[in-house]
Amino acid sequence: MKGDFLDSAKKIISRVAKPYVKPVFYFVFCLVSCFSPLDSASQNIDSLIKQLPSLKGKEKVAALSDLCYYTSTSNTDQSIKFGNMAVSLAKQLGDSIMIASTMNDLALSYQLKGNFDSCIYLGESAYKIRLAKKLYRDAGASLSKAATGYSEQGKYSVSIQTFFKCVELFSKVNAENEIGQMKNNIGIIYEKNRQLTDAKKMYSESAESALKAKNYSAYVVAKGNYATISRKLGDAQSSINTLNELVPICKEHCPPEFLSQLYQALGVSERALKHTEKGLEYYLKALAIYEEIGSETGVASIKSNIGNCYFTLKQYDKAEQNFLEGLQLAKKVKSLQYQERAYEGLAELYNAKEEHQKANQYMELRMRVHDSIYNKETQSRLAEYQTLFDVKEKENKILEQEKDIAVKTLEANRQKTSIIMLISAIVVLILIVAFLVMVSKMRRRRSEIIFQQKMQKERSRISKDLHDNMGAELTIISSAIDIKAYGTEKEKDKQDLETISDQVRKASALMRDTIWTVSEEKVSVEQFGLKIKEFAERTFQHKNIKVHFKNTDTQLNLRPESTLNLFRMVQEVINNAAKHSAAKNFYIENFLSNSYIILLQDDGNGFDQNTAERGYGLNNITNRAKDINAKVKTSSKPGEGTKVVIHISEDSIWK
Repeated sequence: MKGDFLDSAKKIISRVAKPYVKPVFYFVFCLVSCFSPLDSASQNIDSLIKQLPSLKGKEKVAALSDLCYYTSTSNTDQSIKFGNMAVSLAKQLGDSIMIASTMNDLALSYQLKGNFDSCIYLGESAYKIRLAKKLYRDAGASLSKAATGYSEQGKYSVSIQTFFKCVELFSKVNAENEIGQMKNNIGIIYEKNRQLTDAKKMYSESAESALKAKNYSAYVVAKGNYATISRKLGDAQSSINTLNELVPICKEHCPPEFLSQLYQALGVSERALKHTEKGLEYYLKALAIYEEIGSETGVASIKSNIGNCYFTLKQYDKAEQNFLEGLQLAKKVKSLQYQERAYEGLAELYNAKEEHQKANQYMELRMRVHDSIYNKETQSRLAEYQTLFDVKEKENKILEQEKDIAVKTLEANRQKTSIIMLISAIVVLILIVAFLVMVSKMRRRRSEIIFQQKMQKERSRISKDLHDNMGAELTIISSAIDIKAYGTEKEKDKQDLETISDQVRKASALMRDTIWTVSEEKVSVEQFGLKIKEFAERTFQHKNIKVHFKNTDTQLNLRPESTLNLFRMVQEVINNAAKHSAAKNFYIENFLSNSYIILLQDDGNGFDQNTAERGYGLNNITNRAKDINAKVKTSSKPGEGTKVVIHISEDSIWK
């Protein structure tokens, strides 16, 4: 961190691994601009450590943040220690830009350590501060770290959205070099969705841009990914040639993490040509580097590859040892991809040893992890976000107008909120008076409380039974259908099986929603909002309706009986919008500004409230609202869309 405590002179690149049996050469650009020469890093570290005791204030924050950066690839534990000290001191000084910069550096260290939750939190926190200061380039750099963290956790749809947001931020300042580097990340997402031609094009453009700028680290990354695509398209020898050309460049210009990636990719390509011993040699070189720099994520990724080599060479004891070590580390760094690869390797190993019961157990665990990673929404969302990016420039003027309208709407909503809160205060006062009158009925009330406790216990038991039995059975059925479809030669039969499998997954998702609403004794309002968003996106997936979501930052919790009723009410509104509104946008606001309000609104056809018939769905919403003392207000006119406001009473809030 130099001078103004911004990191625009820094560029770090990290890796994302593919969740298959054989790893590939994946990298993600997390920051952009220039990379500091590696041969001076050691001197910088020694010099800064010597100066540290004599520094104070901002100078000390700068030195600590620089130490966090310089040690991030060589000693991640030490880097995290320096980074946390820098963040703490920056907060004491109260300099928001400095706080964002220190968080940004520390996010990278946690990413390399494999602590993706901390990486996401710090990256998004730094992004919010920088965005508020209109530091768009730096905001994009911080947000790209969070995008990488989401990708490592298997949350690919969120990762896609976040990377496109990075491109949008860089476009605001015409940062063409950074935009080119983000193309590498987008190429990775294409590759994970098996759009190999599109991915190869993105990698090629990214490599050309990096070479023109003499950004050799970026060039190694993009060209390495390009080589991976060549192998996947059947040209493993071409991949090996490209990777060998990159090795001397990497040794001269890049950190050791990059060289380990090259060796890992060479190992994969050699194995593709049936050169198992040569592949193992490269894997062991990569492992040595990962262990030297303390990258638990890297060790977790390479262990399954080494296990596969020993399996091919029929050295089963060594294979089992590496699979189990890789599985243990994958769980530690919370990487679902590496867990899946380890489980699959163990299943194949025990099949070869004719221990079929253990093999089936590991294969079932592998399928469960696999189902947690993938869903059919990823492909369609990718196309949706790509289209959104292509038309972004044409929509800029419209967005400016929408901002003005949004400001006016927000002010109107605030006034409505004040009125509703005043009414709420009056209602609470009435309830207090009523409570005093009903003191004589406390015995009945106690009985009701005991009954509710028994109900909660029964709900928990039913939820557990559904999850442990029905959930597992649905997963096994879905996996069995997928396997059957894969082995079916008739296209019609295969399509029918895939349709059935999709319906089973949908049923499983609906069952999980129900389990979630009834199983917990209390549910946070924030978590409830995320469930609403998830259900809306799943429902509108094929309706071309875009979801706009604003969540609360309060720490309130909902009672279980209120959670179920509220969720069913929201489901009914969303299903009605999907069936009848013909809308393009759907807006969700969940408990904003400390209010007890859920707002659901679309910009569709609307309807005449004076002439429209009340069907079963609207009556169901009204009845459920009465059950939890909630209020529902529906506003709609033909051609002006529909707005539904649900006001939740304090009875529904867990005290």
